Amino acid sequence: MPAVLAAMLATVARFLVLKLIAVFGIAFVTGGVSLALLQTFKGYILDGFASLTPTVYQIAMLAGVGYALNIIFGAMAFKIALNVGKKLMAGVSDVAS
Repeated sequence: MPAVLAAMLATVARFLVLKLIAVFGIAFVTGGVSLALLQTFKGYILDGFASLTPTVYQIAMLAGVGYALNIIFGAMAFKIALNVGKKLMAGVSDVAS
């Protein structure tokens, strides 16, 4: 009886470990690609601001454009992290949400 239980637990553990490795790999790749795209997008926006005249740039910063961009990029990063977390949980529990 203990040998059967041990074999069954080993099979379940092996399945879960393989599933976790696959899900973590997918999540890290998705997160890494999303982060790279977000950094590229942020670079384009900063390059656009660099081409402005100093007076226009200062007025935009006084108006809170820099703060607004931080909120937008923070929200994008949070959404990416939330989606990666959902993929991790869906892969572990086999429940698609």
